[in-house]
Amino acid sequence: MALLSGLLRCGECGDYMRPKLTNRKNADDELIYTYMCSTKERSHGTVCSMKNCNGNTLDAKIIEEIRKLSADKETLTRLLAQTKKVISGSKEGYAAELALLREKHAETEERLKRLVESLSVASDTSAKYVMEQIDELHRESETQQARLSDLEALTEQSRMLHQEFAFHQEMIESFASAVDSATLEEKRRLLRTIVKKVV
Repeated sequence: MALLSGLLRCGECGDYMRPKLTNRKNADDELIYTYMCSTKERSHGTVCSMKNCNGNTLDAKIIEEIRKLSADKETLTRLLAQTKKVISGSKEGYAAELALLREKHAETEERLKRLVESLSVASDTSAKYVMEQIDELHRESETQQARLSDLEALTEQSRMLHQEFAFHQEMIESFASAVDSATLEEKRRLLRTIVKKVV
């Protein structure tokens, strides 16, 4: 029951949709539950008016869609290839910016070093001017260093995503055979390995 709990988001306000049990049963003698937007529930429908959805039907539909995807290896491979292409493009962009920024940062550090050395021979008047330049370059260097750290993290993230693709493809392909015999908790875990969110 409620396989999408924690994954399902409201299409109107973006809040989580939580399962609500009813006293009715469906044709398979299962208790019927609905998913209701948390914001709608808290605000009594004044902030969000998203309709509730039948949880039994939605859970079954999501499982069916993943099952179809795992059976259609050609579509799955094409979707993963498209996503890989986007990530590769981003990775190449990050790598190019990283190389350029490393070069600029090295130049900034070299200029800082020369200015610090020039302080020892500068007069009092010019020393003040040199110190202002040093402060400005120091701020520039810190900004560059922060962006370098961001880009290095993004490049590493891209590299790890490539490694995860094979794992996710395998998970999607094995989902159909595993889901029928799995317990409710196992089904939830299986879903969470391949689904980030459902809107």
